[in-house]
Amino acid sequence: MSVLPPLVRRGLVGGVAAVLCAVATATPASAQRRAPLQSAPVVRAATGLTTTAPFLWIANAGRPQSSVPFRGRPDSSTTTVRTETKGEEIAVVRVPVPAAVRLDAVMTLRSATYNVTVGRYVQLLGAASGRIDPSRDSMLVVAFRVSRRAPAGRSLAGTAEFTVGTVTSTVAIELDVPPRRQLSLAMESRSLLATRGRWTTMPLRVINGGNVEERAALDVGLPREWRADVRAASKVQRVAAGQSLPLSLRLFIPAQANSGLVMLPVRLVRPGERDTTEQLQVDVIADYAREQSGPAVTTSMISGRTADRQSVTAYALDIAGNLSDSTTVNGRFSYAGALALSGTRGLLLSRSGMLTGAPTLDIRNPSLHLQAGSALVTQAELAGYNLAGVGGALDIQRRSLSLRAFDLRPLGNVMTASLLPIGRGRMQGMEAGLVQPGYRLSAFGSQLEDAFSKRTLLAYGVRAGIGAAGGSQFMSELAYRDAGYQRGLGASAVFQRTGQRSFIEARVLHAPGGSSGFARATDDISLSASRSVGTHGFVALNGWTQRDANPMLGALKNGGWSLAPSFDMSRIGTLGVDIRGTRFQSTLDETRIGSDEVSVGGMWSRSFASTSLVARSTLARIDRDLADSLWSTRSRQWRLDHSLSLLRGSSRGTVQANWTYQQFSAIAGSFPAQQSMHVRAERVRPWLSLPLSFEGDLQRMQVGATGPVYWSTRAAATLDLRLGLSVTLAAERNPFMNMMSGSRGTPMAYTIRVDRTNTLPRVFTGARNHIFRDDNGNGRRDRHERGVGGVVIRCGTRQVQSDAEGRFHCADREQQIDARTVPVGLLASSMKVTVGEPVALRLLQPVRIVLDVVGADSLRLRKAMLADAVVFARDTSGMTWYARSDTSGTFLLEALPTGRYTIGVDASSLEEPLSMATGEPIVQVGGNAHADLVTIAMRARPIRVKTFDAATPGKIPTAAPAPAPTRRLQKAPRSARDQHTGSARPRAQ
Repeated sequence: MSVLPPLVRRGLVGGVAAVLCAVATATPASAQRRAPLQSAPVVRAATGLTTTAPFLWIANAGRPQSSVPFRGRPDSSTTTVRTETKGEEIAVVRVPVPAAVRLDAVMTLRSATYNVTVGRYVQLLGAASGRIDPSRDSMLVVAFRVSRRAPAGRSLAGTAEFTVGTVTSTVAIELDVPPRRQLSLAMESRSLLATRGRWTTMPLRVINGGNVEERAALDVGLPREWRADVRAASKVQRVAAGQSLPLSLRLFIPAQANSGLVMLPVRLVRPGERDTTEQLQVDVIADYAREQSGPAVTTSMISGRTADRQSVTAYALDIAGNLSDSTTVNGRFSYAGALALSGTRGLLLSRSGMLTGAPTLDIRNPSLHLQAGSALVTQAELAGYNLAGVGGALDIQRRSLSLRAFDLRPLGNVMTASLLPIGRGRMQGMEAGLVQPGYRLSAFGSQLEDAFSKRTLLAYGVRAGIGAAGGSQFMSELAYRDAGYQRGLGASAVFQRTGQRSFIEARVLHAPGGSSGFARATDDISLSASRSVGTHGFVALNGWTQRDANPMLGALKNGGWSLAPSFDMSRIGTLGVDIRGTRFQSTLDETRIGSDEVSVGGMWSRSFASTSLVARSTLARIDRDLADSLWSTRSRQWRLDHSLSLLRGSSRGTVQANWTYQQFSAIAGSFPAQQSMHVRAERVRPWLSLPLSFEGDLQRMQVGATGPVYWSTRAAATLDLRLGLSVTLAAERNPFMNMMSGSRGTPMAYTIRVDRTNTLPRVFTGARNHIFRDDNGNGRRDRHERGVGGVVIRCGTRQVQSDAEGRFHCADREQQIDARTVPVGLLASSMKVTVGEPVALRLLQPVRIVLDVVGADSLRLRKAMLADAVVFARDTSGMTWYARSDTSGTFLLEALPTGRYTIGVDASSLEEPLSMATGEPIVQVGGNAHADLVTIAMRARPIRVKTFDAATPGKIPTAAPAPAPTRRLQKAPRSARDQHTGSARPRAQ
């Protein structure tokens, strides 16, 4: 063999190999007789093979007219590999190399090439093509990322095509995707503002994020007399995979329902599956357009018998409401005769809700604030801060000018009658300045003299501030203070910054001038900061130190710090930790009293089904220090505090329960331990249809582990009659009332109360605004455009509501629309309201867009592929709205305001390039002529393929469209016509 020429030696080796392979792959004689001879190699579509190795032509040199393929037995079946994803996102498939490819690769001593194509819901991780050595590797490892939107069941994920020379074999890869059920209820807002006596609408949406079709229905848990209308979902409906079902929830709140927060459970009912419950917070408010027509005047009379068998009678007159659209009035006058400070009659009246005191009248307007009678005045910090007395106070705000003045007499310290006596002394002051949105500057002065609090102070100075600069505010004061005992120049500065996720406040104060009985000669530094951490975390930090000088108590020092982080966990609740430390020290002559306390506590709160639960526990260590010139003592004590609070509110009333327990490690005076429990129910209405409500109060207190237990109870029933008349009967058993009277027993106390409310006419004299539906989007109210009623506007510190014609009255500078009360389908251009300007609510209209592909066959470009396109609408100002894919080839712009829009399509993400056949369409939303369905013609790229006619081999090639595969693949396979005829591979022009 070594002396033979190389060519002869190669031919002999090839001939022997061909003979051995022919014998190994020979078919029975009957099969060979049935197999027709072909004049060209055969190319199978799925696993057929073509062999054109040079040595085969040598082995068949005797009959070149009828060459035989390397494999005599045809194989037209498709090789399939199946694997289960088991719900995982990544699927690894081992694709075996077909035996025919391995055999040809071994015989020809070549490596094979592979090409992997994938379907719609699968993404290939790694190279899509490459080379493999079948003699060494019998498997091709392919990794897929399976989309969460992949349909459940068995589906074709892709194909792997192996090629050696002209031998090609294809292996289909199928994935078994398990069913994934993910049905959820989406709310645009977790809170809803509803008006008593009216219907309120809220949009909902059921979203099927799984891969199988599911059935669902909605169920709302309502209090008695409430009504609900769930449009489009009152019965079980089917929701396709990857689709959503829009709903509309309408609630009717009865007129006699209580105002306040009500938690409604909205359940997503799934037959055969576990229900999903979402909590909807409903803020029930009164009908302001109907109830705030004028000020309400209430006359009250109460008569009762105390525990010591004394009778008491009291009268009261209250007025509250709006004198005009921008002027509010609040006033009270009460009389109960002579009341002793240590008697039981005053306690019984206060427990029954009749607080007797000096008469008061408060009239408030955006430009004027007038107080008469009992008044509370807020002054500059260096001039006295909060002052209370009987007299008058005036506050005038006129454009940028501000003027404040007051003249009060301090209240007496002994209450001998319901008309509180006036004590000795005088409180006078004034402040005038300039106020602008970005800054303020004023000068102030005050003179205080109060015999009861022994406070004497003369102060005058200036105050300046800069605000609203990036959410920051800075305020400073400089004043001269004279308190008789000390005098000097004081200063203070306060910095605040409020961000979306953080808050910080820093304060510095130096206030000299302490009097003989009032400690306000102070040096104070404090810092407070809080910040949201992530989406569910929150942390607060505080620190302060203070020094006071007082002739009676000496030098006072106190300070402390606190750190309170918390974390909100949706299923568990809110968990928090409170760590703090405080220190107090007083030094007078040679006597020193000190106390240091460090505590660590935890908190847990949870809200569910209209119920709020809060639990707290704290462990504190207390170090006390007492020393003088002769002796000194120090002691350490531990204190344990527990508290539990439960609050439940609904349309039927409010129930609150509190329990506290405190224990010391050593006896602190006479109270080593004490605990209390308090349960209170307000405006409980078992039957909403009846004008009857109940109140109750139960208290239990125990001082010491083995000390006596004190119980106090109170129950009341109120009957609301017609014409604003109500009658309340109450009974109470209170041992503390018995202690005040000096008797040993605990008799009952009874009261009867009668209230009558009348509404005075309201005078509309201020600015009158309108809220209307802007159908044509021009921003003006035309004749045919109607008003929108029931919209709540926050007018300064109060709330007003538009009437049936859309009118409301507010002259305050700060006006804002409550977005929760805007009807569904309408949108305000701005939530801030300008005084005197009509408010236009633009119409929100859905527009459906259909993409129609022309000039392309459905095999190469199916409708399901169009869901990956991006459809958007652009208004005249350049703002863009994006559409969501509703069904295959259909897109939905759910809410477009009134206006003119240009519709555009971005098809760059599609595997088959598309372009718009015509220009971008323009649609008009609102007005008389508007379109709710837009069809856009899309053009596919032309594909021309050269083919040969097998019947006439000498014919010149002609151009013809090539058929496309039946599945969406990243690379189109060869033409079936080419695979059958065995001609040269076509090329796309």
